[in-house]
Amino acid sequence: MRRILGVLLLAFVLIAGNFVLTTASAEDDSDSGNGSTMHLKAVTVEEVHVDTGEKGTSLGDYLAFTDDLYKDDELVGTNYGTCTLLRYDKDTARLQCVVTVWIDDKGQMTLQGVFEAPAEGTPDPFTIAITGGTEDFRGASGEVEVDVQSDTEVHLTVKLD
Repeated sequence: MRRILGVLLLAFVLIAGNFVLTTASAEDDSDSGNGSTMHLKAVTVEEVHVDTGEKGTSLGDYLAFTDDLYKDDELVGTNYGTCTLLRYDKDTARLQCVVTVWIDDKGQMTLQGVFEAPAEGTPDPFTIAITGGTEDFRGASGEVEVDVQSDTEVHLTVKLD
């Protein structure tokens, strides 16, 4: 379970939290949205895997995590989240994640979604929703495309409407 949730969590954590890369050069450079696209990355500070119900990987197991967020190697914020295992069989796991991204001096953005991943290995790229925000991100909507490169690197494309 630790391996499955770890990979899946890392994928989502880095999805949601990865407000750390560079802004797409061909797109609007705004951090607050209005049709902007950002390419990002995150670094896990801590995480905990909680085994609920049956011993081992089972429905309801979850992961809680915190990441530091960087943009151009500069610390710009933090994200906090949980991912809960909703379906699991020998080949596939489905998790629902809820993440709050806190960008220093700009506000918060919330992300939520369900994604599927192999029970072992790296998930295929997936997309989750931007469900809202505060301050500069007030009323934010859009989606985040997540592409897990390894256990330590995830490429995110944040598309704000």
